[in-house]
Amino acid sequence: MPVAIILGAAVVTEIVVFAFSRVLLASSKNMAVIVATVVAVAILAVAAVIAARPRIRSSTLVGLLVLSGLGVVGAGVATAGREREHHEEPAKEAVETVKIKAENVLFDKEDFDLRAGGRVAIELDNPDVVPHNLSIYADESAQEPVFKGEDVRDGGKVTYRFKAPDAGSYYFQCDIHPAMNGTVTVEGSGADSH
Repeated sequence: MPVAIILGAAVVTEIVVFAFSRVLLASSKNMAVIVATVVAVAILAVAAVIAARPRIRSSTLVGLLVLSGLGVVGAGVATAGREREHHEEPAKEAVETVKIKAENVLFDKEDFDLRAGGRVAIELDNPDVVPHNLSIYADESAQEPVFKGEDVRDGGKVTYRFKAPDAGSYYFQCDIHPAMNGTVTVEGSGADSH
């Protein structure tokens, strides 16, 4: 009989721990930390109350443990499907990489092409002694930004990542030195862009 009690307690503990792990995996990183912290503090608080009041009836303690365990297992079952959806590997989408150098207050490219709706990585290298950036606009008026890149200090590099716009012709420039500019041609239907 004592072995059965120990084995039963071990099995129940494993089920509760597994269910709680499903809850944490279904949560975002920050929320998982908050949930785990709140549960840990609650366990410590309950243990402190039990230690301070030794006259609590064992049937009351067993009832509380059973209710808590059922609550955690229920939450684990409810979030198990979400956990699988949330952490499935996304399909690997090809990233189109464009390398541009900003040197002597000039871009080394006057034009480049992108695929409509595709993922883009523009690697901007700035060996100049002044800062530069690269922004893409709907047209040469530079009033309607499609993408605005952060400034890159002298000697720095940055990789801008974004989704290419719909098919069409666009204008790019350094916002600090607008004479550094060119044309971006986006090809494709743009049906899969947003």
